[in-house]
Amino acid sequence: MLRCPLLVAMGALAAIVVTSARAEAGWGLRNSFGQGIWLAPPTLAPPIPVVDPATGMQIGTKPAACSGLCYDGNRRMPVDFEVMPYYGFGLISIDFAVAFNLESRNDFGFNFHFRPGVRVFPILGLYFRGYLDLTGAQLGTTATGGGGAVTASFEGNLGVGVGYQFKLGAWGVFAEANFSPRVWGQGPFSMPMEFRLGWLLEP
Repeated sequence: MLRCPLLVAMGALAAIVVTSARAEAGWGLRNSFGQGIWLAPPTLAPPIPVVDPATGMQIGTKPAACSGLCYDGNRRMPVDFEVMPYYGFGLISIDFAVAFNLESRNDFGFNFHFRPGVRVFPILGLYFRGYLDLTGAQLGTTATGGGGAVTASFEGNLGVGVGYQFKLGAWGVFAEANFSPRVWGQGPFSMPMEFRLGWLLEP
């Protein structure tokens, strides 16, 4: 009874392997707009004590100075734009993405995300994406040893996502959803989720 489904599965796997082997390798370019949302807000740095110089006693506190990216209390992150040159071969794509904010809110401003990663296309236009998310804030806090109102808000993110693309000739459009929890660095676990919509060119 199990023979027929097993043969069908083996045949499908063989077809995928053959398709992958025959697929042409080459460079492509993806551009997309993204909207991120904090599922759990970043942890703010502790307030700075205010000391009376005459008595040496603490008389209050003041917020920590912003350095790098500062969380402004808005769960919606700034809209960003991602440029992704990639090299595809078979069912695999090696990605070299860079993203930067299009909005300026408090100290979020203009910052870049370097997102090296890989995508796998198991069937038709469906794909799974994995990437590292390294940003100017992460690089800055690493260099200065931390500090500021947010402790490396995007530091050490490992992004995973799923998407679908539709191609017509060399051009195409795509949509994807990504989840990028911070898995290393200073501060506790934080969870940004993002949704992307864009277009691609594979000459």
